[in-house]
Amino acid sequence: MKHKLSHIVVITLFAMLANVEYWEEIEEFGKLYLKALKRYLELPKGKGNEIEVILRLLDKILVKECIVIIDAIGTQKEIIKKIGKKKGYFCLQVKGNQKTLKEDIEDYFADKGFRKKLKEEGMYSRKTEKQRGRLETREYYYTEETEWLIKRNKEWKEVKGIGASF
Repeated sequence: MKHKLSHIVVITLFAMLANVEYWEEIEEFGKLYLKALKRYLELPKGKGNEIEVILRLLDKILVKECIVIIDAIGTQKEIIKKIGKKKGYFCLQVKGNQKTLKEDIEDYFADKGFRKKLKEEGMYSRKTEKQRGRLETREYYYTEETEWLIKRNKEWKEVKGIGASF
């Protein structure tokens, strides 16, 4: 059975809010709550896109003092503004859909001295796991120093912290 990507995004977001983590569980969640989910999956005139669906969903759910986690598709100014207006928090991935923002963040974390400082301050994590038949180690850095980012990109003023992985 084929589903629209926008429907999968909505079901996944609802499932994540219910602490569901794995794809198999998300599928079960969708089947279990199919009747209720149908109320939110009807798109106007049969058209729409993922961003519109996320915005409509945010109108219908309580996010106050909650962290909303969305893949790169959700890294949109109007989405973070809506989450902020509803007193929620967000954790969004930046990829090629926000090229300038992505480049700015990559450039900021490119300084090894800065990364060393973050490591010393405890704003660092390291994880090694088996991926694609080999061990992969990732290092994660985080900072709440976002004034520079907001000066360059005023439309991202809701951003309170940024991170990068290497």
